[in-house]
Amino acid sequence: MNKSSPLKSVNISAGILGDYVVSPHILPDRLTGATYRIFLEQGLPSLLQAVPLPIQRDMWFMHDGTPAHISSTVWYFLIATYPAADLWLGLLTHRTSTTGLFLLGEA
Repeated sequence: MNKSSPLKSVNISAGILGDYVVSPHILPDRLTGATYRIFLEQGLPSLLQAVPLPIQRDMWFMHDGTPAHISSTVWYFLIATYPAADLWLGLLTHRTSTTGLFLLGEA
């Protein structure tokens, strides 16, 4: 990136589960509850294919309080799909009490 080009942000989802790295997945530039739900339904399962099921069963997924992460469409999907909803950290917490993890870098 040269100094005269405008800055661009990229939404990326990635993770580490034990010894497994969950490949980074580029999310839409403008993340909404609907587009995040599509990622949870269609993108996340394919990213987790290389992770053994016993590790997947014990994983915790942390939301950072972003409006898309706590939208009603996401909340209802997670509750219906994953009955152990207490493992979805940050889903029901107040936005100001959460922290986020950000991957930063240069293109």
